[in-house]
Amino acid sequence: MKRVLLLLMLAVPMALSAQFKYKEVKTNPKYLSGAVSTASDGKVYVERTVNVAGKSVKEVMAEVDLLFGSVVAPAKYVEVSRSDNMRIYRMEDELIFRRSFIATNVATMSARMMVSVSGDVCTICFDNIMYMQGTSSTTTTGMPHEKWTSGWSVADNNVEVITAEESISDKEAVKTANKKYKTSGVISSNGGFYAQTEEVPSYEYLTRWSAKYRVKTIDYVEAVVAVLQKRLDK
Repeated sequence: MKRVLLLLMLAVPMALSAQFKYKEVKTNPKYLSGAVSTASDGKVYVERTVNVAGKSVKEVMAEVDLLFGSVVAPAKYVEVSRSDNMRIYRMEDELIFRRSFIATNVATMSARMMVSVSGDVCTICFDNIMYMQGTSSTTTTGMPHEKWTSGWSVADNNVEVITAEESISDKEAVKTANKKYKTSGVISSNGGFYAQTEEVPSYEYLTRWSAKYRVKTIDYVEAVVAVLQKRLDK
């Protein structure tokens, strides 16, 4: 059985296991506008590509099957569709925001993962993304295809379900601080005192509530990409 979670952590250890610290990512360009995409229908997705130059579609799909074909807990990848150049999985895994002896803050991320090959590019796309957070564990990978494509309900009232559309989209997660003018007193060389105005340009930043979901999701997708790229480069 292929231990995808272990492989991901070996490839990008800080992406999945590091304690989340808002101040460290608040203005990091990696997570700002454009890092997450929104389709014309408003659905949010995270898409990245892998260079597969020199590999046939058959070779790429063989590596994809080996990597995601069978996964042990806590990660789960269930194949729901396949063709010569595409695989679609329903995946579920744990995102760790903070874990210590006295406090734990984690969420279960559920999504559809589509892997497709066209020419020299393999595209990995995560959509239908949801986060489940609460006192009881809840899984969705056993649900029929029509359930998770249209959304689902969680019976356990202790579990909160958060959609990507309401949490990690550019609209919800990225804000712009307006340009400001800062005035301060300055003493000149001849001892005089005058006011100096300094322009502070506008800048983007992540909202505190959305940041942990957006950052960990992006890191997770990029870790998947890194692992597949590494396998194909062998």
